Amino acid sequence: MTRYKALAKAYLDQKGVKYSEPKDTLLAVTYKADNMSEITIIIDFQNEGNRAQFVCFSIGNFDKNQFAKGLVACNACNTKYRWVKYYIGDDGRVVVQADAILDEANAGEEVFELIQRMVAIIDESYPIFMKARWA
Repeated sequence: MTRYKALAKAYLDQKGVKYSEPKDTLLAVTYKADNMSEITIIIDFQNEGNRAQFVCFSIGNFDKNQFAKGLVACNACNTKYRWVKYYIGDDGRVVVQADAILDEANAGEEVFELIQRMVAIIDESYPIFMKARWA
């Protein structure tokens, strides 16, 4: 386990945030939201020093026939939200991603803040993707 993951876990424990550890370098945090039943943020500490990657796969899928609609929705969200980037993976899933450079003095607080920010942004953008998918 990386030092930064340990700092993040300690801070999340202090805040009463529940998480799981799917792998040595990963933390997964799941929230309930207004527009989505669950939003899971996966934080990957990958032993790259002080860097962490935050990823969410919870938004939905776009098949080949809907791919263009999904890209339009991703572009709209990439324009609207500066903290995260949206794209469609090879499997058709919408992926939301953010990166952070952490400092030992505030690593836990930074991880917590970015999780909170991503959940709020993803929940707010969810209707954009559902309109694109079902319209």
